[in-house]
Amino acid sequence: MITEFPWNERWLNGSEYEFIIRNYEKYSENFGFQILTDHPSFIYTAPSHGLLYFLKENSLRGLGFPRVKGLRKRYKWKKMNFVTALPKQKPKVQYLVATGRLASVCYRMHIVTLDKKSPLLCHMLRIQSHFKSGIGIPSRRHFKENVLPPFLEGEQNNENSENPELKYHKVPRTIHPLTHEAIMYTLAPFRMPLRDASIFLNNCQYEQLL
Repeated sequence: MITEFPWNERWLNGSEYEFIIRNYEKYSENFGFQILTDHPSFIYTAPSHGLLYFLKENSLRGLGFPRVKGLRKRYKWKKMNFVTALPKQKPKVQYLVATGRLASVCYRMHIVTLDKKSPLLCHMLRIQSHFKSGIGIPSRRHFKENVLPPFLEGEQNNENSENPELKYHKVPRTIHPLTHEAIMYTLAPFRMPLRDASIFLNNCQYEQLL
């Protein structure tokens, strides 16, 4: 089974990253995620929101953003050296963050590792400006760490089935409390007091507001 996680909408959690890396060949085949040995050159000229790709023959500590001969880098990428376990208790993966900037435009990348044998997973999202809306996510948008969805339980380590059927499933959208706060903040100053905004929000469907 392969699953289309909402990688265009948020950072993924440890279980989701782990599942993608363990099944990276299927994700490459079905979603076109590239399997490379170095960062693609276009991340320096025209990065893409929601981009995922895999890097083989690299380590989390050793990976960088070296100069590319003949290429003028418009976006300057800088990697942080702090490695984070995900989740913090009983971690499934580890990752570090890189940031690419061009003036006020900002992209962030999670570079995720599972083990020494597996490729690195690079996941890129655009960070919205405080003053403009559009493609991207708020800088403080996080996810709620949890276990694999029920339809994935038992699939990950099932190696006994012959010719397993390749299935497709799209994970439903989830609403994080920070998104609720962001909507409240947007409504309150311009239209109504916080109390009335709360009543209005509860009577609306989140999908219509996002």
